Amino acid sequence: MANIVMCRPTFFNVTRRSKTNRMMNPENPPDRNLAMRQWTTLRDSYKRLGLNVHIVEGQPRLEDMTFIANSGLSVREYFILSNFLEEGRRGEKTFNREYFNTLYGASNVLSLSNEAIFEGQGDALFIDRDTLLLGYGVRTNEIAVEELISLIHSIDPAIGVIPLPFRPAYFYPLNEKIFYHLDTCLLRLKKSNEFLVYPRPFKDEAVKILQKIGAVVEITRDEAECFVCNSVINGDVIFTPLIRSRRIRSFFARNGYKIVEHNMSEFIKSGGAVKCLTLEICD
Repeated sequence: MANIVMCRPTFFNVTRRSKTNRMMNPENPPDRNLAMRQWTTLRDSYKRLGLNVHIVEGQPRLEDMTFIANSGLSVREYFILSNFLEEGRRGEKTFNREYFNTLYGASNVLSLSNEAIFEGQGDALFIDRDTLLLGYGVRTNEIAVEELISLIHSIDPAIGVIPLPFRPAYFYPLNEKIFYHLDTCLLRLKKSNEFLVYPRPFKDEAVKILQKIGAVVEITRDEAECFVCNSVINGDVIFTPLIRSRRIRSFFARNGYKIVEHNMSEFIKSGGAVKCLTLEICD
């Protein structure tokens, strides 16, 4: 990974509630000036360690657009645009299309049908060049899974897509936070072929699938709510939200990672952190 995309949080805010993201609370809005500083620090950290950062400008009334990882999925030389579940984010697609047309070329920016709900790298993770994990059942739907498998195979038949089913949003008691995207509850450690996983959001068969691919290391709800899985790994460096768990810190260090922590307090109020702010582009 040498190139990433970030979206400046000029209009970031929390002004609505979400049926699938209970972390959003308009009565506890982010400090927008602090959020901008946190975002800038993350951007500068990427640049300092040699990553090429492409910047998308946020747009008025699209307060979640800074979570650019949800905008789509980079597959080889193509980009597949997202179709957002919630109305508050659907307006992002027009601007995402315009931006990625310039980055990839209009003929290489692809769309799913309107019935296919898909939220990009929030639910899609390449664990190697030819293997894509695809979470579905809360934001991304089964129609999108079917269309993505077909579309990705048309791009490169060598790519295998492994669907991982989530428990639906109605599974959760009203007072429990919902981990609605794959990148909020799973982190792949390539060096040791391990998955850091908060298992509760997944159906049992999803965890069994992961165990066939690599070792599964379960984390607690408290660790998950600090968004430790919402990290970005580049080589031996792991860019994380603040780590409050000694167990997790030791785990990363034992696996040979240099930990670069970032305060993501304002973005966590909207259910996102380091990875949500970062779209990784395929080499």
